[in-house]
Amino acid sequence: MNLYDLTSNWQHVYDMDLDEDTWLDTLDAIDEEIDIKANNIGFLIQNLTADVEGYKKEEKRLADKRRVAENKIKSLKSYLQDNMERLDRKKVKTDLFSFNIQRNAPSLQLTDEQLIPQKYYTVETVRKYDKQAIKDDLKAGQVINGAELKTSQSLRIR
Repeated sequence: MNLYDLTSNWQHVYDMDLDEDTWLDTLDAIDEEIDIKANNIGFLIQNLTADVEGYKKEEKRLADKRRVAENKIKSLKSYLQDNMERLDRKKVKTDLFSFNIQRNAPSLQLTDEQLIPQKYYTVETVRKYDKQAIKDDLKAGQVINGAELKTSQSLRIR
């Protein structure tokens, strides 16, 4: 029986008119089953938490490997381009690849930002709330329209 059904049965028995011994024995039996289910859920959560930690480590390891591969690609391209330029060869064609050195589209490089005329500047304003200050003021008893403190509950497993 699943936890939901056990909870429903417990509530159903709790609401029944039975003699006290039968009522207590039945509720205790259902409580034991609920404890077993809760224990099993705790083990499952513990295993999944360990899996998540392993996934995080693997993500970091794979990201590091990706960065190494990207740096190798960049280095190999630079190595080939440097040697082609030293030989004054703009093209190298093999049976499998064609390598060409060509001009890229112009890109902007600012040499001295102080000298750039004001007409090229834009002002970007980002409206951001200081949530900690709002929280502190609400805790101190201030009333702030549009904000309130909310207390919630969560399950903690030890």
